[in-house]
Amino acid sequence: MIVSYQWLRDYVAFDLTPAQLCEKLTTLGLESYIVSQHAPYLSEIIVGEILECVRHPQSDHLSICQVNIGADNPQQIVCGASNVAKGQHVPVALPGAILPGGLEIKPVKLRGESSAGMICSERELGLSDRHEGILVLNPNTKIGMSFTDYLTGGDTTIEIDITPNRPDAMSHIGVARDLAALLKADLVIPIPVIEESLPATSSLVNITIDDPKGCPRYASRVITGVSIGPSPAWLQERLQAVGLRSINNVVDAANFVLMETGHPLHTFDFDQLAGPEIIVRRARNAEEMTTLDGKKRILNEEILLICDASKPVAIAGIMGGENSEVTPATTNILIESAYFNPITIRRGSKMLGLSSEASKRFERGADPNGVIYALERLTGLIQDLAGGKVSTGVLDIYPVPIEKHEVSLRHTVCNDLLGVQISPESQCEFLTRLGMEILVTSSQVSRYSIPTFRPDITREADLIEEILRLYGQNNIPVNDHFKVGIQTTGRSSVRFRNDTRELLVGLGYHEIMSVSLVTENQHPVIFGDEEAVELLNPSSQEMTTVRSSLMSGIETTISFNLRHRQTDLRIFEVGQVSTLDAGSDTGARETTHIAFALQGSARKKSWLDSELPATLFHLKGDLAKIYCAITGTEPVLEPVNHAVLDHALVVKSGDMMIGIMGEIPKARRQKSDIQGSVFYAELRTQELEELYWAKEKRFQNFSVYPVVERDLSLVLDESISHFEIQKMIEEKGGNFLHECYLYDLYQGNTIATGQKSLTFRLVFQNPDRTLTEQEVDRSLDRIVRSLKTDFNANLR
Repeated sequence: MIVSYQWLRDYVAFDLTPAQLCEKLTTLGLESYIVSQHAPYLSEIIVGEILECVRHPQSDHLSICQVNIGADNPQQIVCGASNVAKGQHVPVALPGAILPGGLEIKPVKLRGESSAGMICSERELGLSDRHEGILVLNPNTKIGMSFTDYLTGGDTTIEIDITPNRPDAMSHIGVARDLAALLKADLVIPIPVIEESLPATSSLVNITIDDPKGCPRYASRVITGVSIGPSPAWLQERLQAVGLRSINNVVDAANFVLMETGHPLHTFDFDQLAGPEIIVRRARNAEEMTTLDGKKRILNEEILLICDASKPVAIAGIMGGENSEVTPATTNILIESAYFNPITIRRGSKMLGLSSEASKRFERGADPNGVIYALERLTGLIQDLAGGKVSTGVLDIYPVPIEKHEVSLRHTVCNDLLGVQISPESQCEFLTRLGMEILVTSSQVSRYSIPTFRPDITREADLIEEILRLYGQNNIPVNDHFKVGIQTTGRSSVRFRNDTRELLVGLGYHEIMSVSLVTENQHPVIFGDEEAVELLNPSSQEMTTVRSSLMSGIETTISFNLRHRQTDLRIFEVGQVSTLDAGSDTGARETTHIAFALQGSARKKSWLDSELPATLFHLKGDLAKIYCAITGTEPVLEPVNHAVLDHALVVKSGDMMIGIMGEIPKARRQKSDIQGSVFYAELRTQELEELYWAKEKRFQNFSVYPVVERDLSLVLDESISHFEIQKMIEEKGGNFLHECYLYDLYQGNTIATGQKSLTFRLVFQNPDRTLTEQEVDRSLDRIVRSLKTDFNANLR
């Protein structure tokens, strides 16, 4: 965002040098620096006036000019341009000047006549490719001034790096508002002056909004009898100072109001509008229109259009149409001032690959309640610059007004967060200077109405940040000495995640870190409660939402490695995911997940062993090792029909779902260009961490007494999980049951249809003495009876 030093002073009085102004703006969070928009060689060019212009006696295309450059005597320059004439103000390069391409100007003789300089064209000055003739300047330009000063109006240009959440700062008034708040100065906003003489605007044009979501508000006025012509010098200088080229008085006025208020407007040639009618609607697929840049655009239903009764006349919030532009022949105009949905404009701009000063502001969030002021400001300017008669009243279509929202501030929270003591009165003063309206205030809490030009302020922390901007970060005390404490004991999420990383690395996995911003269709429903969090101002179409699962990053990494011939992958990621949450103060909930995946071979081929492809059981084994190391218990895995994974198993602790594992389907792998099976698991760290800290750590000596092993083979219904059987055995096995695990699974000819045989190995041991056969048998009998009663399981 480029602003003019002199232009800012129209709205707030200050006695700061440009360098000091940049420093003040930077402390406000508007990082600023003085820039030179023009090449250094342009400072060697000066403005001259052609006092006399006669034909060269020895040439039919050269002219001999006497040029006043502000010196005692005029300079004689021979010029070959066809448009050179007496009385013109022109850019002059004197001897010693070096132009683009290394051309050095020297005194020369051209066909016997002396020439001490060059009258330049736009191409010779490096301003454009135009070279049909010399560049003719504004006739009011001061003779002898530097051409750089002419281009900048003698002003200082300041560039501000505007963050995406501050659309209000993309204007001179927006920057002046912050500056006035900092300096405790008055903000002077011009009051539009309009003389109405035509009938009501509603009787001259009809406006219909077919898409109120894409266009919540549309307002308009009509001016007839305007005279299109050059802009006055003051307006040209203002636009030149911010890098805009003067076109004509009407278009320049619209650009001026854009840079002044930050609200984009558009002017139509009223006589070119069929109806006359304005219809705001979505484009039809493959609909075409030609924009002001002369390019034909192929549209789709994502694009919002401004149409008349028969055709599109503009791409809403992005660029006008060639068929309704204001030309020198225009006499009647319609002014558009609207508020468009930021997401709609951003998508349209990205799809068309078309960005403009208007789209940059609309896609960040213009002020819906600044529509009328901007319209009236432009109407008054055009009437002043181009004359004409103005319609009575504004035609304002605003079906559902966008109201100001409210945010509360606890004064003690502000002080605790900033680390300083700011009185409640000072906190309120800071915020009211920035445009917040106090609704309720006390010594403990205040509630504010937030103006609609600040869409970035939605919560208490945003208000605290505003207070800090005016209080000044440099005023926050910094201790001369400080200590950084590294927590090595106690409950630390960092410690838990690092321990988990070490477990995965110990199992042969490699950690990755993927991008947390993904496209809208990269949100696999892993746990069943994910809703994508959409960004208001994404940097690209590939980064429009925050990921709700780690799967897309895992898939992208596997695909990338396979394309580079890296196979047999074991990778994992510990990262943040987000989902919508209406109960959160931010509207979203962020949690940490752990995901890991297997691809390729579990064992490579060697002289000793054949290659062993990775299977779901290998992943299950790794998951069991990790879970057991974290919680001290075996995981409970239950089969489930899953929306994304094949052969899916839910990882549970009691009734609590901790994770999911399974095979990524072939159809999904093909979308990522992944060949071969991929087995994937994703776990929620919050639940795992609770189990991690609840795990009881006990140390005991190894028993020197022998173990007793017994195999227990059971026939039971095939729908019964082996986890249920194992849990029952562990509950009824008594104090001497040391270990129990599934040893064999069989279904075949000797087993009835619908049933299966499970064999468990039971290991008994007494740490104090040798067990007797009778003690082991009693435990087995107790187990068998319980299994028979609860599961109708029979010994095989």
